[in-house]
Amino acid sequence: MKKLLLLSFLILTSHYVATGQVISGETIILVESVIDSKGTQNDLHEKVTNWFGKSFKSAKNVITSDTQSAIAGTYINGYIFGGAHQVNWSHTIQVDIKDDKVRLRIWLVDNNPVYYFFNKKGQQRGMYKKGLAKLVADSKALEVNFQDFLINSINDDW
Repeated sequence: MKKLLLLSFLILTSHYVATGQVISGETIILVESVIDSKGTQNDLHEKVTNWFGKSFKSAKNVITSDTQSAIAGTYINGYIFGGAHQVNWSHTIQVDIKDDKVRLRIWLVDNNPVYYFFNKKGQQRGMYKKGLAKLVADSKALEVNFQDFLINSINDDW
């Protein structure tokens, strides 16, 4: 019975893949993109590190893991849903780095986001539609900022 419910849930929510929202268990992926960017893994790692520093108040407070092939972090945004109900969502961000290519992923895990946004049948809850749209829009804006930074940043040795 649980397998049937899970299959029904996945079928009902599969259209979210096309809009940047992938639902898996208790995780909602807001952004997942691969960006072609010229440079070695070391060069791109430096650019990504600089982006974290320019995009957040304190990169040290955001970055939770930093290796040559990936940088991951967590940041919190507060959102008001359904009138006056505020939820602080912890976003996980991960950037995987290879020569000439990076992958950016942003997702929600904590506070059981699937419960807030979807009913047991996998249908989006009406009062939270705008909230989920705002989460996706904010994450997409961060994605655009990230892409612009990678494309326009110049490693300056000075």
